[in-house]
Amino acid sequence: MIDQFILVLVKVPSKALGSVSDLLNKLANPETSEDTLFTLKALLKGRVEIVKDKLLSFIGTVDIPETTDAFFGKKIFKKDSKEVRFYGFSNNFMNWFLKGEGLVEKPSIACKLRYTDITQDSLDDPIIEELGGKTEVRTTLSQIHSLLLKQPQGKKEGVLLTNGYANIFYVKDLEGELRAVYVLWRGGGWGVNAVSVEYPDGWYAGDRVFSSILEA
Repeated sequence: MIDQFILVLVKVPSKALGSVSDLLNKLANPETSEDTLFTLKALLKGRVEIVKDKLLSFIGTVDIPETTDAFFGKKIFKKDSKEVRFYGFSNNFMNWFLKGEGLVEKPSIACKLRYTDITQDSLDDPIIEELGGKTEVRTTLSQIHSLLLKQPQGKKEGVLLTNGYANIFYVKDLEGELRAVYVLWRGGGWGVNAVSVEYPDGWYAGDRVFSSILEA
């Protein structure tokens, strides 16, 4: 009867619980440990707090210098660039950011970007949510280019990954729609791509996400 008056709150990482069928099998298995049975029974009684596993691992921040002139994306992101060795650009990137006169960004003050590595495969929504929302994650083409200028030939010394994993940025396109722009070093140059934030394939563990740091 005493247990009716004691509220037991157990914190359990979501990965540790498994599927519903896993839970039922554990309950029915005579070899399941007493500690595990205790947790499962507490779960069924509503006494378990499921702790959401962190999706992103903070790595560091990087300085982005101020710009004094407008940034013309179409003039910068081109195959024959003398500043950055580009491999190519996806159709989505060209249609969403370089169509017509291309995206033009205003001069911007110096700032910092934070970069985090994805610890488990994920879609965009959970990533954006963990980073604080769509306003927090927004970056610019100018900021992407600033980082590319530090690793124009794909050298490893820098914050951009050159090991085949994606470097992801969330940028508003010509229509003001937030897109996931990602750059990949392909051996022969930087590939620049863009997908919808509702892209169903998502991202892999090991990919890197860059996002803004808003002033308090």
